[in-house]
Amino acid sequence: MRVLKTKFILAQMRVPIASTTRFCYSPRAISSCALIIGKMDSFSSNVKPCPLLPEVSERYRAVTHRCPSGPADAYLHRLRYAQSLWLEQKPAQALLQLNHAFTVDLPDDSASYSEHSWPYEAKLWLALNSPEGVFVGNPVRHYQHYATRLPADAPRRELRAVRAWLCFWIMRRELPEEEYPRDEFQIENESLVIPSEGELVEQLEQTGRVRETECAVQFLG
Repeated sequence: MRVLKTKFILAQMRVPIASTTRFCYSPRAISSCALIIGKMDSFSSNVKPCPLLPEVSERYRAVTHRCPSGPADAYLHRLRYAQSLWLEQKPAQALLQLNHAFTVDLPDDSASYSEHSWPYEAKLWLALNSPEGVFVGNPVRHYQHYATRLPADAPRRELRAVRAWLCFWIMRRELPEEEYPRDEFQIENESLVIPSEGELVEQLEQTGRVRETECAVQFLG
């Protein structure tokens, strides 16, 4: 049953959604999907790699298994898989893998973090540099939904919600509002109060990792 559920989740992640205003994959799917990233075949790509993610020379795939050994390994695998998906011109799926990276409980002294900081800037880079005509979804709406739909029992739920709201504000500041609007229906229907950037930064300083605030605030007002 677990394998079937995971295969279903992977199928969801691979199917593009026609409307860019419907990029709202379930955070439960993201948090519950236990993945290990395995190398596939070598590949060449004409797409410029993201300079904020590790370089990869081989295509990566996801298989249903436990995560790599230790959080540092898991974190780097998420970043590499995101790069691989980006080079395959799948920016929406690459952004999902960076969401996965944010779920890793990475120690402050991890060498992986020293080499590749929390991917706030990488997420924005992917959104801004997505090729025209390639599905990227609506990152603004996605992070609004992600922040408000985390399961009650999700690990580090408060911190993940703070990170998602920060990504929401970063995308909202940098992406054109007419193309990437908020979900106004949810805001009105649920009387949703969106936390301010200042409130989020304060919460991140209390619950986030060392130097994580520095990674996020450079894109805020």
